[in-house]
Amino acid sequence: ITSIVIEDGVKEIGEFAFELCTKVSKVTLSKNLVSMGCSAFGNCDALSGIKIPKSLENGGYIWYYPEWCGAFKGCDRLKNVTFEEGTTRIADYLFSNCIGLEKIEIPNTVTLIEEHAFSNCTNLTNIIMSDSVTMIEAYSFENCTGLAEIELPSGLTEISDGAFTECTELTCIVIPN
Repeated sequence: ITSIVIEDGVKEIGEFAFELCTKVSKVTLSKNLVSMGCSAFGNCDALSGIKIPKSLENGGYIWYYPEWCGAFKGCDRLKNVTFEEGTTRIADYLFSNCIGLEKIEIPNTVTLIEEHAFSNCTNLTNIIMSDSVTMIEAYSFENCTGLAEIELPSGLTEISDGAFTECTELTCIVIPN
């Protein structure tokens, strides 16, 4: 398999559905997708880009396997992430353990970054957040060891527990008034 198209009638992709499909280089997600299970596209090593639909609410949490959750865990070439226009939240665990991610740009319609959304993205070095973000939930950027600095948005009203814990290279955080 080199290409996967999830038709618009699909609302859920189960846990480990396409894990280790190492030749998949293109994935088109349903515009009505609500949930992706843990490691739905885990270790899809050829996948370099993905567009996330605005309908997505669950990004890959599984209660009995939380330390290795994330719909795109282990995707070491996934570098180009875009979000459908009108996206208001980055789903929990969505990119947790996605080791390929180096840069992420949060769209200006997003107000919420849910828990563990980018945790353990060890190569993430650049985060651009729009001023529309008002809340960063618990452990959203936990263990992003490549992150050296971040400028938080002016609209931010809450940073939850451990949002940037174990970001060992983080030397500068700009917090607006």
